[in-house]
Amino acid sequence: MKQRKHDEQKKSISTADGICDQSERGMSEKFDRETVDFILGSKIFIDFSYGDFEHLCENITEFPEKRHRKGETILSEGDMIGYIALILSGEVEVSRLLANGEFFLINKLGRRNTIGIDTAYKVGHTSDYFYKAVTDVDFFRIPLSDILEPGQIEENLRNRLVTNIAIILTQENLRINTHLNILSEKGLRKRIYLYLSDKKRTSGSDSFTIPYNREEMASFLCVNRSALSKELAKMKDDGILEYYRNRFRLLK
Repeated sequence: MKQRKHDEQKKSISTADGICDQSERGMSEKFDRETVDFILGSKIFIDFSYGDFEHLCENITEFPEKRHRKGETILSEGDMIGYIALILSGEVEVSRLLANGEFFLINKLGRRNTIGIDTAYKVGHTSDYFYKAVTDVDFFRIPLSDILEPGQIEENLRNRLVTNIAIILTQENLRINTHLNILSEKGLRKRIYLYLSDKKRTSGSDSFTIPYNREEMASFLCVNRSALSKELAKMKDDGILEYYRNRFRLLK
């Protein structure tokens, strides 16, 4: 009886139309074609076909969807992360608690970003950060054990997931190193300029949008918000940059 109930709750995907339907706790959950296309467009599912995705959903050991409400703590520092979660919608704030009791912003994650990649090969799979839902957030989750241990997922698919995780980890390490290089600068103007220069480089344009408001930007740069606003105004007066809210243009 339990097995029958579990089977009824499992997701079945039509490879032809890309639709995946599943019921959990009496509620019907759906992945329409647009959502499946979105998932397959993420870095972790590079080169996955609809058939690959069908097989994955049929064999992972846990229900793949999870929602967190706005303001909810998703993970605390030290919590074990037993999955890799792809953000389908919403925003997640990643921060760390400093010795003075203040939170230091590490990153803000949006659609197609992932949680759990950085702990995949860490002993204990424990989180180094706090993860908080800035808005309502929907995830597509895969248990880490299904990825790291052979036998649950077809080996070809598992190996491809492992390879994609390694690529994402390399990119994440580069991002962390860039952040550390920025914070190693003592001067506020230099921190601002290095951060905005990196955003200019990654966007490929002199004009770009950053994901942070002023309070978040100050936290990310580990500086006082008032001091940040004053320095930005000075840099604008000096002809170094132009800005409106979170839209910037580097002039020099």
